[in-house]
Amino acid sequence: MTKCNLGAAVFQSRECSKCHDPENRFTSAAVYDVGVSDEYGLRKFNPPALSRLKLRRAFFHDGRFKSLDDVLRNHPTMNGDFEQQELELLKAYLLSL
Repeated sequence: MTKCNLGAAVFQSRECSKCHDPENRFTSAAVYDVGVSDEYGLRKFNPPALSRLKLRRAFFHDGRFKSLDDVLRNHPTMNGDFEQQELELLKAYLLSL
């Protein structure tokens, strides 16, 4: 099994697809409480599409994270209990989109 396939399994097991739906370009028409407020006090946002992440310079709905590693380690709705191997597999998968 390739790193990307294993990363896709991590994506599914961590329920990332709940907001970033693979059937909908890895986004959703719905809005979700992401656990943090923006400068206007809003907490609910439409999830950004995950395609072409390798070309981005800022991440998350408001650009608060400057790298994909930052997102994976600090995303407010993730448990933060990733093992390093899980992070690497998930990152490989996301960068392949």
